Amino acid sequence: MTDAIILAGGSGKRLGLDVPKALIDLNGEKLIDKQIQDLQDFGIENIVIAEGYKAKEIQDYLGEKYESIFHSAEQEPLGTAGALNLAKKYISDDFIALNVDDLTEIDYFDFMKNGPDTIAITQMKSPYGIVHTRFGHVKRFEEKPILKNIWVSCGIYYLSKNIKLPEKGSLEKDVFPFMKLNSYKYIGSWHTFNTQKDIEEYIEELKE
Repeated sequence: MTDAIILAGGSGKRLGLDVPKALIDLNGEKLIDKQIQDLQDFGIENIVIAEGYKAKEIQDYLGEKYESIFHSAEQEPLGTAGALNLAKKYISDDFIALNVDDLTEIDYFDFMKNGPDTIAITQMKSPYGIVHTRFGHVKRFEEKPILKNIWVSCGIYYLSKNIKLPEKGSLEKDVFPFMKLNSYKYIGSWHTFNTQKDIEEYIEELKE
């Protein structure tokens, strides 16, 4: 089975929390636990945690909780591409890379059928209600619909072990624009955590 790198360098400051994003609590479960367990459910055991902000807190929390977990800690901010480059020394094969703060229910087996290099994309939910008009008149309101003709990255990538990465930089700006990427259209639950409201909405969905 393939390896995985979880990009877990971000902080929870925008959420009003003084912890790494990886340690955000989601109704009694840490975000990093959820991501590791999802990967292990598909037989992905060799997992590298690419850490940045308060890396030691993540390392102390995980301890020896899981087998085959490796830690790759930045000494300074390197960006997503730089963090992957640093973590790649623990990888021996093509690998999945994912943002710790993007939760999905993706089928990794199906996703990897496209082969490397593939990016998972999904339809975005509008953060605002949509107003439909006709001839200058408001016809109806639609509360935060899925924008069916707009596709966005959901923070999951299947990458070749030979991918060229800079020592510092962004995947989106410094790597992906210069690659021939396959796209995998994922239709399903997708949550990304940037505000306290994102956490509240996710927990409410779990209750429902």
